[in-house]
Parts: sequence; C-alpha cells; structure tokens
Amino acid sequence: MAELFVVDMLLAKPLTAGETATLEYSASLHYPAPPPPEFRRIVQSSVENLDIRVEFHPGKLPGNVVWAVWDGMDGPIVERENVALDSQFAVHRYLRLAEKTVVGFHWDW
Repeated sequence: MAELFVVDMLLAKPLTAGETATLEYSASLHYPAPPPPEFRRIVQSSVENLDIRVEFHPGKLPGNVVWAVWDGMDGPIVERENVALDSQFAVHRYLRLAEKTVVGFHWDW
C-alpha cells in the first residue's frame, strides 16, 4: 500500500449542512529519499472546485509531465494527458467536480 499523507485543517468555525468553505494551502515537501515523481489527490467521495498546481525548481525541471488518473490509490495510471510547464515552471489543473478518483501530475526526469 502506498504511503498516505494526511493533514488536519481546522476551520475558523464549524460548517452547517450545505455550507461551503474555500481552503487554499501551499506545501513545500522535503523527503529523506526521493519520492515517486508524482503529486496526486485521492477523492474518496466528492469534492467541488479542486485546483492542483505543482511548481518545479528552475534547476530541476522534468523532461515530461502528464495529467494522470490512477486506478485507485495503489493502481496504475489509466488515463494520461501531456501538459506543458508555464512561465513559472508549473503545471496546473482545475476540476469543477471530482468524485471517487485519484488524479494529479506524474513526470519523468
């Protein structure tokens, strides 16, 4: 089973039924050993307005980046779409709705 990283995020106040909140966060990741060349999100039920952006260090740019859909948390990539880095060395994807899926970016050095 793949490692799963989870972070608890406290809201300023509890949400009532049907109420929504926008969460924006930034993560700088540092590992003792190189992780797989990917960044993905697991959606266990559904989420609206999923926005994923991965920025690469200008001195360590990937050779190829794809937007990917995995077959579950531990499964292979089942869909892929080539994407290009923007002027800030980043890739970006917005999904209006994501349901029971694993999506993100995968790259080759």
